[in-house]
Amino acid sequence: LNSVDSLEVNFTDYSKFQYNTTYVLPIEVYDPGNDTSAVTPDTAATRLAFVGFTINHLESDNIDSLNRTVTGTSISKSSWTASSSDGTNYTANFPKNAIDNSASTYWASLLSTPQSLTINMGQTHTVKGFRFTPQYATVARDFIRMIVYSSADSITWKQEGYYFGTATKSGTSASNPDYKYVGFNQSVTAKYFRFNVVKSTYTYGQTSIAEIDAYE
Repeated sequence: LNSVDSLEVNFTDYSKFQYNTTYVLPIEVYDPGNDTSAVTPDTAATRLAFVGFTINHLESDNIDSLNRTVTGTSISKSSWTASSSDGTNYTANFPKNAIDNSASTYWASLLSTPQSLTINMGQTHTVKGFRFTPQYATVARDFIRMIVYSSADSITWKQEGYYFGTATKSGTSASNPDYKYVGFNQSVTAKYFRFNVVKSTYTYGQTSIAEIDAYE
């Protein structure tokens, strides 16, 4: 490599990255004109280059990367249903608790992340975004990395993008919650939405959500 060479690297899983963190990417550099099978890695024909980079901004596709407040008309949840990726063996903290219009109940995953919560709205809506209420009943299990999907039929799914969030603020409560917003840069028309949590603040990896609201 020299000063006029360029290099493009595409990462497919943003969930492993953190803001304002420096990483080192090792790259094997070799001369394709040489028979590299006949040389050892420490010879001139094969070298390692180390590229350092810092994450200052993460593109989140159709998700508002600033996590701004979502406004609009609240969508009724009377026809909604909810299901989770970790099955139906719940005895408490059911998936339906996240859509029951009560912040005092909550869904908590049975298993550690990645775990997803899928919402069936009962009919198609053009959605601007969602508001999430954290649960305050027990130890925090905040989602801080999440991939959002949409679907018209629950068979074919479109990845809308990545949500990068923060832990629930101290000093907040169920009566004064630290709402988390997932807004779309372009409104999404769909019947189903899936929230795949890939990282939570909980030591053992489970996640939880007290309530989900949607706006159109």
